[in-house]
Amino acid sequence: MSLINDALKRAQESQKKNSPSGIAPLRPVEGGSHGGIGWMIPAAAILFLATAGIFIALALHKNKTPAVATGQKNSAPQSAVVAPAPVASVQPVSNTNASSSPGASPDLPKLQGIMYDATRPVAILDGQSVSVGDRAGGFHVKEITKTTVTLEADDGSQKQLELGQ
Repeated sequence: MSLINDALKRAQESQKKNSPSGIAPLRPVEGGSHGGIGWMIPAAAILFLATAGIFIALALHKNKTPAVATGQKNSAPQSAVVAPAPVASVQPVSNTNASSSPGASPDLPKLQGIMYDATRPVAILDGQSVSVGDRAGGFHVKEITKTTVTLEADDGSQKQLELGQ
């Protein structure tokens, strides 16, 4: 075993004698900066998520329709065209009213406004909101356009109400 120890000592002594000559050892390479784009990826991800959240909120808000506050279960469409009701002059009521005779059609309701939507138009007749198929006075609502409402009496006769009349 002494032979092994002697060989190890000689090897260590020879290494000390052959040390490098005055040249400093090289330093390890440091990681360089990424040119300042390291923050851009998280910022872009946050911006993308915020934009997606806004679009989702808008889509959910569009699907909700507000209810008309008349006590009925009709809902007013959001893309409604509301035409103002004309100011009517007051006329005296005559005693020869056509509805007072038997078999005569009932008085026509007053058209006060139309909230038009292609899928579900709503008209306001005598302060009550009605849709196609509803009853208003003694009439059935047959059709609602942007400016007119067509009513049908029980005897089958049709009357057309127009905004501004």
